[in-house]
Amino acid sequence: MNNIDVETYYTKKEEILALHDATASRNAKAEAFENHLINEINLTNKQIEELKKNMARTDNENKQKKYDEDKVPAQTGYVSKSKKPQTNKKKSSKYSDEEKQNWKANLVSDYFDTDMQHHASHIKQFRADKPVARLQLQDNSWLKDHTDKDKIALHGNVSDQSMNMLADMIQAKGWEPVTLEGTDEFKARAWLELGQRDIQVDDSYKPSKEMVKALEAVGAIKESKAEGNDPKPEPPLPSNDNDKDKEVEIPAPAMGM
Repeated sequence: MNNIDVETYYTKKEEILALHDATASRNAKAEAFENHLINEINLTNKQIEELKKNMARTDNENKQKKYDEDKVPAQTGYVSKSKKPQTNKKKSSKYSDEEKQNWKANLVSDYFDTDMQHHASHIKQFRADKPVARLQLQDNSWLKDHTDKDKIALHGNVSDQSMNMLADMIQAKGWEPVTLEGTDEFKARAWLELGQRDIQVDDSYKPSKEMVKALEAVGAIKESKAEGNDPKPEPPLPSNDNDKDKEVEIPAPAMGM
């Protein structure tokens, strides 16, 4: 065998031995992993058996408990801990009623950009929503400012509070002349309140002669105010309570008037 053949032989032999060692190592690892799996499986099987025993024991205990409860007589009565009596304590506010009313009046004043503090005691709630702002008075009447329609509508009582507030709103907006629509009672009261503030009402409403005379007699209007109106006779003001819930409104004057 020449030198080349000897070197090739030993080289191949070393490669074979290295491959044999690698194969033996892999086989050893595979055998160790297999043994590990077998141990895990055995442990899992043992845990399963323990779980089954525990479940069986629990079932037996529940059956025994149900059997014991079935033997208990019906309830005769019981004693419990007394509850403390409930006290209707009202949470104290750090603001007085007067301060709250002034705050509401300030909201209305800011909305109409005029002083409304003299209405402080009359305001129940105010919401400056858009397009309709809502003001509720203490007499439960509502005034709604429809900014998208240029009108202020009254819902509910035609009262001194509502008429006075309505006139202040119109005066703050600078509407003149104005149109009156609604019940006869509303139109008459609004005409009188607006007239006392020299706010002109258009031809949508004219008081009857009887009403003018009655108002002149009590000094509510001056004789000169009724002159030239040529009012047409109208029936007396209705006293029907159903009119209180009807919507009545004062639209803004048309452009160019």
